[in-house]
Amino acid sequence: MNTEERAMTLGERLRSFRQNRFPSLRKAAEAAGVSVAYLSKLESDEAGNPTLEVLNRLASAYGVTLEELTGGGPGPAPAQALPPSLEEFVREYRERYPELGDPDWQRMLLGIRLRGKYPERGEDWHILFLQLKRALE
Repeated sequence: MNTEERAMTLGERLRSFRQNRFPSLRKAAEAAGVSVAYLSKLESDEAGNPTLEVLNRLASAYGVTLEELTGGGPGPAPAQALPPSLEEFVREYRERYPELGDPDWQRMLLGIRLRGKYPERGEDWHILFLQLKRALE
């Protein structure tokens, strides 16, 4: 699989947005209110998952939406199958939250990792989904 065929990681997206907006890692970290070391680790996909607050600050500093920052922006539907826990959550809550059937929402949720892994329980996805939904309102 070549680079064009795989989805960018969160770190790759962060680096790309930063390089388009700021001349240095230091300036971007200052604008987002995070340390240079932490931003560097995020861009290298070594820091685990940032909080929603950090993602919002980065999106604001980079002049993009949270959806764009997390990979849920314009583009094709995810080629990746949903992990079982997310699939279970979507199946259980799709009637209550119709946006769960939207490929953009699914792509955004696929960008979420907790300590480097997808959440293992549907209720964790539910909490994350509600936080994202509230942040995007």
